[in-house]
Amino acid sequence: MRSDWRSAHAEGWARTVIAAVRQTYPWAAQHTVTGPDDTDATPQRLHPAFHGSFDWHSCVHMLWSGLTLLAEASDHLSPATRDDLVALLNERLTADNVAAEVEMLRRRPGFERPYGWGWALQLAAAADASGNATWAGATRPLAVLLAERFTDWLPRLHAPIRHGVHANTAFALLLARDAADGVGSTTLVDVVDAHARQWFGADRGYPIAWEPSGHDFLSAGLSEAVLMRRVLADDDFRDWIGAFLPGLADEGDPLLTAPTGVDASDGQAAHLLGLALSRAWHLRALAPVLDPGAAARIDEASALQVDAVAAEITDGDFMATHWLVSFALKAELADG
Repeated sequence: MRSDWRSAHAEGWARTVIAAVRQTYPWAAQHTVTGPDDTDATPQRLHPAFHGSFDWHSCVHMLWSGLTLLAEASDHLSPATRDDLVALLNERLTADNVAAEVEMLRRRPGFERPYGWGWALQLAAAADASGNATWAGATRPLAVLLAERFTDWLPRLHAPIRHGVHANTAFALLLARDAADGVGSTTLVDVVDAHARQWFGADRGYPIAWEPSGHDFLSAGLSEAVLMRRVLADDDFRDWIGAFLPGLADEGDPLLTAPTGVDASDGQAAHLLGLALSRAWHLRALAPVLDPGAAARIDEASALQVDAVAAEITDGDFMATHWLVSFALKAELADG
């Protein structure tokens, strides 16, 4: 059974968000040098809103985590932590800072595509829902640009990317679709749904035994399944999931287990900690359309998966602490 995450973890997770985003180095710039005058990768210069937390996309989803903690667990934060979190968001989510990020994305249309795009849409939706006019106004141009980018890019993508790391298409579309209502883009929903049906609608017999590979933080199968859960009506989805993942959440399903023996100081190996959380998140989202026995097994197993990595979220190596809060929040907030 799920623990009361707000009383157990909200304070620690909020302090971890603040510490991670304020830690400038180490920094993975993801900066493609376009010439001899384009070699300065100083984080604050390149990314006034989204520097720290090791890389651009992690900073984005840790700022989303800050917004989400204020929305979902503010009463469980100490006054000092709440003030520090608000100060961090005030510092980063200004019109000028985010405008610089938007201009960078215009100059570099492939930057952080699609994973960072999806999380940035999530951030904008959370800012819009926060009731803070400054944060909402600052991030709105980012949302408009990235909704346009998704709708332009998807028809040009020859085939979906199906592995368990950042480029996974289904996961990015799930993030984008879930954020689309919050940023007011019905066009984005329509485009995502059309491509999900085109790419995944006929999928059958997913080889779940092949998961995970050594650097996965996503189950490609579950990411696809949760996306299709959004796209299809309940009865259609039950038919689809029965053919796509037969035996989902049966006794012995490997998706119910958490990876063990992970070296959290290795940035790629640490992905497997996130895999435990994303499995819990996605399984919980699917549980309501499965039979009661499968749903009960998911309830038990997902709690164990979250518990298995709980210490690493706040007290682990920076290769874990700079990003895992966001996946833990998604797991705890998942309700199908």
